[in-house]
Amino acid sequence: MQIGELITIITEWAVLHLLSIVIAIFILAIGWAMARFMSRRVVKRMTQDKDADKTMASFIAQITRYAIYVVTSMLALIILGVESTALIAVLGGAALAITLGLRGMLANVAAGVMMITLRPMSIGDYIVGTGASGTITELGLFNMLLKTPDGLYVFVPNSQIWGKAITNYSHEPQRRIDIEINITYQASIELARKTLLSVINDNDRVLPDPKPLVIVNQLGSYSVVMLLRCWVNTSDHFTVKAEITEQIKLNFDKTGVEFAHLEFESIHENRR
Repeated sequence: MQIGELITIITEWAVLHLLSIVIAIFILAIGWAMARFMSRRVVKRMTQDKDADKTMASFIAQITRYAIYVVTSMLALIILGVESTALIAVLGGAALAITLGLRGMLANVAAGVMMITLRPMSIGDYIVGTGASGTITELGLFNMLLKTPDGLYVFVPNSQIWGKAITNYSHEPQRRIDIEINITYQASIELARKTLLSVINDNDRVLPDPKPLVIVNQLGSYSVVMLLRCWVNTSDHFTVKAEITEQIKLNFDKTGVEFAHLEFESIHENRR
């Protein structure tokens, strides 16, 4: 068949079914708008309560949106004269082709369903996976959206996260802070311990249980390695660790406890 003949046939069919085409386009437009409206509505209704599950709300909203897309597309094809039995047969063949050709996409869907079911993470959690890390802003049917601490947007297929080890830094309500401090062999261990404990006790966000701990963790070649260990609420971890680290330096300056790096540098220079 010549291209010109094909164009003529398509033009004649379009003129003959002009009203059906207009109605089909109208249905698609309404369906698109309804899908977006309903998905937002689902999220709004499911997240009204203070303890609402935002992860499930986002997932259900995506399923609702895609379901409306499929229904309105089928309705538009029927309006254009495609028989329902033929449409079902075509959809069956298309489903088979999609299954074979888009196995990666189906793997993403399966991974998304498993993550929603088993809940190793939720929206708002900070995770570290293979090749991606950040705070989860959306967990959908096909992918996950992460926001990094420096404000970058990361799009991650679900299968990439689900198929590998995941570290969730926000899952537990409390986290431990471990800080190693190197002091000189001339410094008083008891004074260093007393100074470190005062730093912990002066911080109101350090939890009393489990009890904070300051021990000699190691005797190094050039230093005594002290270990400070305490527990805080997960949301306070970064802030409290920074505060304690700074206060250790300030309190050591006041009490005269020497950090070991000064001695190490002098030994290193003497060896030259």
